[in-house]
Amino acid sequence: MFILIRAVLWALILLKWGDWRNWKQYQSSILFVIAADFLYNFLCYPYSMWEYTPDRISRPTRRVRFFMP
Repeated sequence: MFILIRAVLWALILLKWGDWRNWKQYQSSILFVIAADFLYNFLCYPYSMWEYTPDRISRPTRRVRFFMP
């Protein structure tokens, strides 16, 4: 849910303060970032950068039962 809220917030910020009239000036940079990301994902697919190991925080907590008299 947090990711969705953050994405919507970023979209609203970009719509309000983005430099949309001069988008052609930034097109080459945007295409470079897209191509670099594609190349990285293609070349490094079998090699992971990190391995997730759960710690104490991510373990499920015990349920607390409240007994009513």
